[in-house]
Amino acid sequence: MKKVLLLALALILSLTCLASCSMSPKISRFIPDEKIICVEIQTMNYETGIEDITEKYTLTDEQSDEIISLLKEITYVKRYNLLKEKWTHFNDVKYIFTFETQKIALSENHIVIYDANNVLTKHVEFNSSTFADYFERINGILSDIYPGLPDISEDPMKGIEIYCWQDGGEWKCGGTVGTNRQKFDDEIRALQVVTIPQMKRILEQKGLTDCFCVILVDLSGDEVVYLDVEENLTQIATLELQLGRSE
Repeated sequence: MKKVLLLALALILSLTCLASCSMSPKISRFIPDEKIICVEIQTMNYETGIEDITEKYTLTDEQSDEIISLLKEITYVKRYNLLKEKWTHFNDVKYIFTFETQKIALSENHIVIYDANNVLTKHVEFNSSTFADYFERINGILSDIYPGLPDISEDPMKGIEIYCWQDGGEWKCGGTVGTNRQKFDDEIRALQVVTIPQMKRILEQKGLTDCFCVILVDLSGDEVVYLDVEENLTQIATLELQLGRSE
């Protein structure tokens, strides 16, 4: 009799485990086999339709792989029927990860997925108690949002070179450690591209606002063209101030 009870108990535990696993599917089934193109760190309230995008960054392949691996770990407890369920209660988006064919928005306890045309395709809910852990780990991956530049503590002896160019009437830039030679075209085109305000915050975060130089280039043609320094002193000085250099 005791043996039968033990077998029955083992069966119950096994079924409970199976039920628990089936009730907590992973969102990995929704993640495409693609790299993450960029991440938006933002706050959005869908009740008011107001969104406040604070930052938008491209990711390195390594950062993309790490975040995709982390997202695939997330299990969800409920999947909403988009034809019947309203989701105006979903707000406070923390991250929007953009792939080539879709976007994944992550909040404290919800994940919504859009297709390439920004049409909502999936909406799932996960345990909010686990968010703190995911949030901390994602923050850790994104903490060095511009890994091409060292921290000031690493003492970049040759300074930092900020290459700036115009793109559609807007100044864009990329940064790298200074060298005693002129950079090759493919090195400049391979730089992580950010806006001037974004680079300012990156330089401030890394303590590099007093050890960089601005180099103006033209990337519109097949070859990278260095703009004449003497002819562009005013523009260089303006960009230096916008990047955080003290007057």
